[in-house]
Amino acid sequence: QPIVLELAVAGQKQPQQAIIVANALLLGGEFDLIVNLDGFNELTGGMGLNFPEDIFPFYPLWWDNRVGRTNAEILLEGHIGVLRRKQARLAAAGETSPLRRSAFWGLANRYRQERTANEIIQRNRQLAAAAANYRLEKHGPRTRRPAGRLYAETARLWYRDSLLLSRLSELGGADYYHFLQPNQYAPDSKPLSPREREGAYAPHSVFGRSAGRGYPQLRQFNGDLTGQGINYFDLTGIFVDRPETLYIDECCHLNDRGNELLAAAMMQRMAPALLRRGGNSPAGPVSPLAAARRPAELPIPLKAPGFQVSLTDNGKSLRYARADCATEDTEPLFFPALDAPEFDRLAALPPEIRL
Repeated sequence: QPIVLELAVAGQKQPQQAIIVANALLLGGEFDLIVNLDGFNELTGGMGLNFPEDIFPFYPLWWDNRVGRTNAEILLEGHIGVLRRKQARLAAAGETSPLRRSAFWGLANRYRQERTANEIIQRNRQLAAAAANYRLEKHGPRTRRPAGRLYAETARLWYRDSLLLSRLSELGGADYYHFLQPNQYAPDSKPLSPREREGAYAPHSVFGRSAGRGYPQLRQFNGDLTGQGINYFDLTGIFVDRPETLYIDECCHLNDRGNELLAAAMMQRMAPALLRRGGNSPAGPVSPLAAARRPAELPIPLKAPGFQVSLTDNGKSLRYARADCATEDTEPLFFPALDAPEFDRLAALPPEIRL
C-alpha cells in the first residue's frame, strides 16, 4: 500500500517546492517518488499578484502578509497603545480626581487630553506611512525590470528549480516527475464549454493576463527539461479534445471529472517508475543521503566476552570480531545475562542499535 505524503501548501510556487523537499530530505525523509505539478502559481503568484504590489516576484505569494509588521510598525503601535492608556487615565481623572472642581486643574487636564489625542493622530499617520513604505523585510529586493523580462526570468527560475528538484531526488534515492499543469488560459489548450466561458474564463483578469502571457514562456523549456534527462511532461494539451465542462472557476481549479483525467494522465506517465518501485522488484542501492543517515559500521556496547560487536552493510548485518578467534568461538555463546544497570543502559540506546 503506497504511503502518500503531501508537502504542497496552498498558493505555493517555486522556489518553495525545492526548499521544502530539501528540508524534508535533511530531516531524514526517504521517498521513492517525488511528484511536482506546477506552473500556474509561478506565473500568477509572482507576476499577477506579487509584482503589482511591489513585492519581489520570486518571493512566496502575499509575502508582506506572511511577514507581518516591521520593527518600525511594532514600535509605533506600542507607542499608540501607551498614549491610549494615558488618554484613558486623564479621562478617568476628570471624573474622579479630588481636584476636578478646580477650574485651573480642569483646564490643564483638558489640555493634556487634547495634546494626547493629537499625538495619537500623529502616530497613526506615521504608522500608515510606515505600512505603505517599501521595506526590504516585507517587499524583498526591489526590481525595476519590465514585466516582459520578468516573465522570461520567471520561466528560467521555474526551469532551474526543476533541475534542482531532480538532483535532490536523485541524491535522496527517489524518482522525480515534473508535470506542467493544464490551465484554461494556456493558448489552444481546451475548447471551452458555454458554462466555462460564463463562469470560468476571464482573460482580462489577473489570472488570465499572467497565465496567458506566461505559459508560452514556460513551454519554451520543454525540450531543455527532457534534454536534461528529467521525467518532464507538458500536460497543457490533455483537454484539447474535451469540450465538456472541466474548469469550475476563473482561476485554475477543476471539477471531479477534470481531476480524474489529470490524475490518469499523470499515473500513465509515472507507470514505469511505479512498476520498478513495486514489491516484485529488487531493492535498489542505498541513496547517498540514506547512507549518511545509516553509518556503514556502528559499534554496539554489548557484553560479548572479548568481542567487538558492530552493525555493518548499512545496518543489515551483525558482525562479531576479535583478534584471536578460535574454533569454539563460532558457538552461540554471546550475550550473557546482563545485570540491571547494564540492561537499563542498553534499553536507552536508539532502536536501530538496540538488540
